[in-house]
Amino acid sequence: MASELSENRPEGILRVSFFNFGPYSRLPMLCVFKATSTFNGLKTGLNRPAPRKRRQLMVGFLLSTTAALSLSSQAFAQVIINGTQEIVDGTAPDSGTQPSPWIIGDGLVVNGAGGELRIIEAGDVSSTYAYVGYSGSNTSPYPTATINGAGSIWTASNAFIVGSNTTGIIFIEAGGTASGDGANLGYTTGGIGTATITGTGSSWINTDDFNIGVQGNGTLNIEAGGAVTNVNGYIAYRAGSVGTATVTGVGSSWANSGVLAVGRFGPGYLAIADGGAVSNTIGYIGRNAGGVGTASVTGVNSTWASTGSLIVGYEGTGTLNIQAGGAATNVNGYLGYSTGSVGTATVTDTGSTWASSGTLTVGRYSTGELTIANGGAVSNTSGYIG
Repeated sequence: MASELSENRPEGILRVSFFNFGPYSRLPMLCVFKATSTFNGLKTGLNRPAPRKRRQLMVGFLLSTTAALSLSSQAFAQVIINGTQEIVDGTAPDSGTQPSPWIIGDGLVVNGAGGELRIIEAGDVSSTYAYVGYSGSNTSPYPTATINGAGSIWTASNAFIVGSNTTGIIFIEAGGTASGDGANLGYTTGGIGTATITGTGSSWINTDDFNIGVQGNGTLNIEAGGAVTNVNGYIAYRAGSVGTATVTGVGSSWANSGVLAVGRFGPGYLAIADGGAVSNTIGYIGRNAGGVGTASVTGVNSTWASTGSLIVGYEGTGTLNIQAGGAATNVNGYLGYSTGSVGTATVTDTGSTWASSGTLTVGRYSTGELTIANGGAVSNTSGYIG
């Protein structure tokens, strides 16, 4: 590949491109210049102030330690925000450092201590994939993306990844929207990803799965009327991961058009409280061997609705607590579904209900335990123990 360095570029801007290997290319080293640096004898001078309000951050991957800096019309450059703040403001005139819409033909990466992307006042950002917290030392302040206000949106044609090898944080608030092919929180070992969707009209729309704790630690908070939609939802997707999801407040919802598994291969936690709502086809708590899932439905108008079965302890260990007026509904209910699994459910307090329109089986092929106390109620057409 021939080497070219762009001439006559404004100081403070480095353009590096690479031939497109696909939106999920994970090449040997990320090439990011924040301060004065030397690359193969080239001094970048990126510590100098950009001469214009709009900062251009088109930085690609370093193909190898001796790779060429190349500019090509056949290549696509990622944009990396590394330890700095970028603002996309949809108003005119605006206070943004980047235009709105900010259309990126490849990935957008928010990285480095203090790295921040703010999308405000109906600002519009689009990219192929989206990383918040990609690599580097896990140092506060952590890489953060904030989508604030009605009409503010970040659209990714591929997945959002929050917390890959480091900590990443995303806030969707006050009517903001994130839209993508899928979402992953805590993507790799050592990755910590946290997402908070808060406020009426705030939403995260996914056309594929939402994974909370893929190999790392993932946390999803849906509150005060926020909403998340996706196909399948997995909490603690792989062994070694930890996942937590909290859906709290009237109008807050997590809608899975497919299954929801709490504790797929690792410890997973789901809390529905104070009027929050979760829905799915089949619900699993403790999906696979080694998976440990705990789910609670707490408070009046808090609901977990499964259009299929709700299985507590499918191959792993599952615990379900319905309390203080919470409600769970499903077709068939199972506690301890497969050999070696353990399923436990407690329905307690007046107004707390677990309603199965079909059968309820306690200990299908393994250990199951059901406790009904203090005015709690369980209903079903047929019930089986053992």
